[in-house]
Amino acid sequence: MLTLAPQALARAATTTFLSRITLALFCVVAPVIGVGAGIVAPRRVSPAGLGIGLALVLLFIRLNEGTRALPVDLAAVTQAALLGASLAAGLWLYRRKTAPA
Repeated sequence: MLTLAPQALARAATTTFLSRITLALFCVVAPVIGVGAGIVAPRRVSPAGLGIGLALVLLFIRLNEGTRALPVDLAAVTQAALLGASLAAGLWLYRRKTAPA
């Protein structure tokens, strides 16, 4: 029977814990950025600019994925980023439609 050393078990538990925390932060931060951009500066922050910024963040995560510097699930981060960008786009369009002429 194959057994794992205590250090390996501790490292695996720490990596799982860190990835869950990082994923939770991204799932919270991306929509907050999207909503904040739509509310605070709808004329200065466009959905395209927000999408480019989130794409750069995802590229940074993708580059560091092999080094285990940022242990995150890329698919979940992508979903969170798309959610944030779609919220920003929706709020931007809403603010643009309801703005006084």
